[in-house]
Amino acid sequence: MILFPQMDYLITPIAFLGAMAAAVCIYILAWKNGIKPVRIILAGVAVSAFLGAGISGLMIFYSDRVHGALMWMVGGLAARSWPHVVIIMPYVIIGLILALVCANYLNILQLGDEMARGLGLNVEVVRIAMTAIAALLAASAVSVAGLLGFVGLIVPHAARLLIGSDYRFLLPASALLGIGVVTLSDTLARTMFSPVELPVGIIMAVLGAPFFLFLLRREI
Repeated sequence: MILFPQMDYLITPIAFLGAMAAAVCIYILAWKNGIKPVRIILAGVAVSAFLGAGISGLMIFYSDRVHGALMWMVGGLAARSWPHVVIIMPYVIIGLILALVCANYLNILQLGDEMARGLGLNVEVVRIAMTAIAALLAASAVSVAGLLGFVGLIVPHAARLLIGSDYRFLLPASALLGIGVVTLSDTLARTMFSPVELPVGIIMAVLGAPFFLFLLRREI
């Protein structure tokens, strides 16, 4: 977006490659006789800080293109229309179909690595494949709407509280609930301080942070 702003059609595949590269780095850094959530979090923070420094450097060197990059980093649907939907539609359809087909594998992974292996599941292969599918879907959304991080942090947990942990139902429920949350947040962003329009990412952060803290306290 900063280096080649005219090549909109390449944003999604490049975002997917970048997301996979980051996921592989986190997986390698977190691996030590298996994967533990704490190591994934720490590795994710380190990789995020490193990539954030790179983005900041690009914004300094290409200061004339900073505004568009800043709007993308905050996240929003302003100036987005049907041509952007057409760009990401093939990736979204492929990602959704693969995710729904593999939902049963995710249900087996919930039982734990040892139990999943006992049932004949190749845990590492399935985990990498599901990471790739998640990266494809996330890259499709982020390439158009920007960094709406609280959607991925909050919506799946909220859907799990509502309908349970069966991924055959949890995945479509998360998608539909995510649509509703983003639509509501965008409506508030456009109307609360009219005629000034806020980026939807700001509204989502304000609404999402308390809920995320609630989930954190509930898990701990």
